[in-house]
Amino acid sequence: MSMAPQLYTTCDYNAPVSRECVAWLGDSLNTREQVHIADLGCGWGRLLVDIVTMLPRSTGIGFDSDQNLIEHANVCATRNGISDRTRFVHEDCTLVAEQCDALMCIGSTHAWDTLELALGTFYELLQPAGQLILGVPFWEHPPTNAACEAIGTSPDGLPSEMTLRSSVSDSGFAITGFRASTLAEWDAFEIAWCASRVIWLRENPNHPDFPKHAEQLEKHRAMWLDGYRKYLGFAVIVATKPDSPTSAS
Repeated sequence: MSMAPQLYTTCDYNAPVSRECVAWLGDSLNTREQVHIADLGCGWGRLLVDIVTMLPRSTGIGFDSDQNLIEHANVCATRNGISDRTRFVHEDCTLVAEQCDALMCIGSTHAWDTLELALGTFYELLQPAGQLILGVPFWEHPPTNAACEAIGTSPDGLPSEMTLRSSVSDSGFAITGFRASTLAEWDAFEIAWCASRVIWLRENPNHPDFPKHAEQLEKHRAMWLDGYRKYLGFAVIVATKPDSPTSAS
């Protein structure tokens, strides 16, 4: 087991989304009598577990390249009594060929070279009339140099909200829902992210990796508070694939 600080000790989800947002996503999928959900880049699995728990006739499968997180996700499914309906697989999410009625990718589109390539993959994996739940960063406001430097990109390195919406629509999907994380959701996530390091540092003062994680914590706080806070946005989009077998444009 990794000795690194684990985000799941302090964060519900590895993204700036709240339980209210997740309930909204569950309602979005509740229009189907039965739904098989694939989560690409599922991390420690909490989001998929919560969604499947909300939908008693659903099934779910999650994929992630981190074996430690996959092990934790399977334990989470068992603890929530849905291991018969949910499983997690150690696999590169860009290589997944799982056909599904609903596909989630929250904060993991960077695994593909471009957002457009990711959207093309999602389109192919979804059944006709399938639903996409997509979580992606965007520039909520024109970024400062400090904001760009904090996340290692340029003003053109992330889309605006309008460009993001256009990318989803141009890939053949019809957008049926959109939420941008609030500043309160962002701050709660960042505080929880830092808390995982604070706890680990307190419990491992003599660990050889202590200096590395202490430095990482201070750098991250500075990147957040002095860099991208109020500029970096996170969008959660619900979109639907057409029910006819047409190709994405």
